[in-house]
Amino acid sequence: RKVIVVSQDNYKEKLAEHHYVSVAAPDSAKTILLPFTDQTAALVAENWRFFTDRFDVMQADPQIIRAMLDKEEANVLAQKCGLSVPASMTISTPQSLSVAPKVLGLPIILKPTWFKTNHSADFKAVIVKNEAELITAGKALLEDGTTIMAQEFIAGDDNCVEFFLFYRERNGNLYSCSGKKDFQFPKGRGILAVGHTEEDNFLVKLCRDLLQDLDYVGFGGVEFKRCNEKLFFTEMSVRPEAFSHIAIS
Repeated sequence: RKVIVVSQDNYKEKLAEHHYVSVAAPDSAKTILLPFTDQTAALVAENWRFFTDRFDVMQADPQIIRAMLDKEEANVLAQKCGLSVPASMTISTPQSLSVAPKVLGLPIILKPTWFKTNHSADFKAVIVKNEAELITAGKALLEDGTTIMAQEFIAGDDNCVEFFLFYRERNGNLYSCSGKKDFQFPKGRGILAVGHTEEDNFLVKLCRDLLQDLDYVGFGGVEFKRCNEKLFFTEMSVRPEAFSHIAIS
């Protein structure tokens, strides 16, 4: 069968080609649709009926996608599935910034929630070490219209971050790779610079159970931070990670 990969750069062109695909075709004859970015995963989730009528969509249920694209909701969902999750709060006003250290302590991790606004930031996560840094970084993002998630800092350097990359079929078959980040660039901002694969049976079981609980279908990645031998869930991607090629290196 034909497969189309839908990315941020090509989705309008690719989807326009298939706008009038017959909705009467059986699933076994439909073109397979693979969303490869957060934006296209969100687009498919928001227009689920349109896409599933025309394509064999390799993506999880829309509710799961929307939850995982909202960092606060992703934490709640991960906690319900039995994972350890750092304490967090959503910040949408400058007044909330001064509350965060009282609730979460310092340092604090700031993360844009991404899909609650049309704005973005130039980092996945940033560590603020004191209240002055928090106010400066937080106000700049809020002024740009970005909603922020403030999260409890889990002690440890970049090399304490571990990952699980996967593709899960509808029948539950799972193809996966686990590993560790050696360091990120810029340091502490969530973007892998160098990493390596490493089998960790406990991490693999955590992720297998998570995906089974979610009845997840498609590509994705889960990240944890290890502290005192405990793994804390930090985020889950609903598309192939930018560093997925590490799985075949």
